[in-house]
Amino acid sequence: VPSAPGPIECSGVSSEKVILTWTAPTADGGSPIKYYTLEKRETSRLEDGVAYEFRVMAENMAGIGKPSKASEPILALDPVDPPGQPVPIFVNKNAITVQWTKPAYDGGFKITGYTVEKRELPAGRWTRANFTNIIETAFTVSGLTQDISYEFRVIARNSAGAVSIPSEPSDPITCKDNIIEPRIMVDAIFKDTVLLKAGESFKLEADIAGQPIPSMAWTKDGKEVENTMKLEVRFTELTTILTNKDSVRSDGGEFVLTATNVGGFAKHVFNVKVLDRPGPPIGPLKVSDVTADNCVLTWAPPADDGGAKIEGYVVEKRESSRLVWTNVISGLQVTQHKVTKLLKGNEYIFRVMAVNKYGFGESLESEPTIADNPYVKPDPPENPEVTAITKDSMVVMWQAPKSDGGTPITNYTCCTLRLFVPIRGRPAPQAKWSKGDGEPLERATIDNRYENTHITVGKLVRGNEYVFRVMGVNKFGVGEPLESEPVIAKNAFGEFFVLLQ
Repeated sequence: VPSAPGPIECSGVSSEKVILTWTAPTADGGSPIKYYTLEKRETSRLEDGVAYEFRVMAENMAGIGKPSKASEPILALDPVDPPGQPVPIFVNKNAITVQWTKPAYDGGFKITGYTVEKRELPAGRWTRANFTNIIETAFTVSGLTQDISYEFRVIARNSAGAVSIPSEPSDPITCKDNIIEPRIMVDAIFKDTVLLKAGESFKLEADIAGQPIPSMAWTKDGKEVENTMKLEVRFTELTTILTNKDSVRSDGGEFVLTATNVGGFAKHVFNVKVLDRPGPPIGPLKVSDVTADNCVLTWAPPADDGGAKIEGYVVEKRESSRLVWTNVISGLQVTQHKVTKLLKGNEYIFRVMAVNKYGFGESLESEPTIADNPYVKPDPPENPEVTAITKDSMVVMWQAPKSDGGTPITNYTCCTLRLFVPIRGRPAPQAKWSKGDGEPLERATIDNRYENTHITVGKLVRGNEYVFRVMGVNKFGVGEPLESEPVIAKNAFGEFFVLLQ
């Protein structure tokens, strides 16, 4: 009978088939080989598949010969596609960094690592370049020789133990120092604005190329981004990832990634927009035209619309002595509203909120406001002074009231004259007054031409003592009077005016 065939080699393994090859027996037993008999057996059943061993026997006219040595156990799994062709992303005189893409098909199981092989050109043999498992799709091969050219290829392996055929070899790469301006490579989704809802997370990723290896930095609003409890920035030699969790509206904005080396710099702007409720309207919330039963509120639209159109405003009020807010109006389309049905003398606080499709925004509150008519009587004039006293006239001057009662002073009422005249006699006489030559207004001249108001009172009686008082008048009424000190009408050297400042 024939001797045993040579060892079996397995190739083209999948979940349904395998290709087996072997060498013919060294001795055919004196009769030509007619057939081969193949046998298989299950060595184990694994979670990832069934493992098989194979052996083969030759047969001639005398019978079946001895079996070959059993093959290595083979898992019946789909093959893994090869990784993409390696490309150089960094080269110097002693090291080369290559990068590749993941296999198009992982054989039905997660890719767990890669093997990188190298060979020296023109006629070197393939040798392994890594001695630890590679998880990423980039690897730096060091210990190379300056000015020598190399090729690289990559083999993928999945969690079931299936191994791909080698990738297409890289183009020849020569070890030498070059200066290459940085480049930033991002996925197409990062070329448009990244949109997400409040509460969601976002991740910004980029690959970097350049020589020497560029330094990288993330900034936002001109400030470098730092790691926090919810934001993390990670760097590898030629990649970077920024991750933000539980996003709120303020987490959005422009994130700028820069890469810099001696050859120059590169920049990419990531635009992130977190969709949320609007911010508060722009204040202050002005309260104007206040009366005893109504007022007018005015505000400006919010600076932050939450990423959606403002659909309207809600106005609420409460008395300052209460905590409960009551609705004034909803769905308001303008930024001004007249509030009615207020109670005279009550103090109110108002607030306004903008609304978009994500909900009610933050509120803007007013200062406390008392519902009351805006005008009151003016305060009394101040600092009266009587000057230019003659036997029948005096000049009376005063300063304007501290408060005009909320509306400009329109005029001053004529001074009221009070005369103090001593009387004697026995039995005691009874005094009787008469108007004399007319009302005080007809005897007084008021001059409002100057900064300070003054009045000249004429037709006084020499030697008599007078007291004058002045009241401010606005459209609401006559204010409280201010009285002068008593003065006596007497001769003086000419007339003069003194204006109080």
